[in-house]
Amino acid sequence: MENLHSIAEAKSYEIVEKITEGCSGDEKYKLRKDGKYFLLRISDKAKTSEKRKEYEQLAGYMHTDIHTHKPILFGTNADIVYSIVSWVDGIPIMDIIKKDTSKNYYELGKKVGRELRKLHSCYTDIPKADWQDIVEKRALRFLENYHQRKVVFRGE
Repeated sequence: MENLHSIAEAKSYEIVEKITEGCSGDEKYKLRKDGKYFLLRISDKAKTSEKRKEYEQLAGYMHTDIHTHKPILFGTNADIVYSIVSWVDGIPIMDIIKKDTSKNYYELGKKVGRELRKLHSCYTDIPKADWQDIVEKRALRFLENYHQRKVVFRGE
């Protein structure tokens, strides 16, 4: 929370809640301003280049039919890098899976795959090695999170 207070631009927003879900390692908050909701992400300043690329990618999606956050603000200060983006309502996939085991997750996975294809088609100039590294790091974070939460599926 101390990082949050060091961001001058965040003072004009109301803090709705701290967000603990996700595997990014970022400090995250749901904010409200003028009746609208936003997501504030805070990371270590060493990740400035990576976070700037992510923010710029969001800007590139603004004129597509991809359902994702809209970039609002990006900045740094002495120790952190931060961004504010529009809030996208949704339900975490693990909550859906835990509540309803009757769903056809294969069809849901195909729908997610179609959205990912749209995202990837926007940036064909990114070298494959970079994508491989990004995907491997993200997969390792997901696995670590999975093991920490001790989620058990039938048959395990």
